[in-house]
Amino acid sequence: MSSLPAAAACRRGAGAISLASALPTRSPSVVVLDEMPYLVREDPSFEGTLQKAFDRTLSKLPVLLIRTNDPEIDIVGADRAPIAKKITLVGSVKCLEKEPFDNRDLARLVTHRSQLPGADDTTPLLAVTRSGCTADVSTLTPQDLHDAWT
Repeated sequence: MSSLPAAAACRRGAGAISLASALPTRSPSVVVLDEMPYLVREDPSFEGTLQKAFDRTLSKLPVLLIRTNDPEIDIVGADRAPIAKKITLVGSVKCLEKEPFDNRDLARLVTHRSQLPGADDTTPLLAVTRSGCTADVSTLTPQDLHDAWT
């Protein structure tokens, strides 16, 4: 059983921004923006709104912001911010409770890594999953991410 607080769901982009703006300022948080293309399709101003929220609020908080969509890259590690010189890892988040990160997921991640500027075949891969992993890839749980921030 995870000690993570219950997740809150927002169906509209503005609700997601409001939720993100209400994050605690001292304790670490993980925000997952699931299905970004659908959020943008529903509200074309969402990307700009998210960028403003990041510039004004989120970049100052201990928050890990993860977006999920296609390509299957949800996490990009870099050597520095705001403009990276080197991509240090590429990862995928699988939020399903009953399906582990498997070889099919790994194959998609490998394919999409090759499409990410700055990444190549030597860029390490990472899977974040709630239900374990059956593929040969470094793996973390949501609890691992939470613990890393505390």
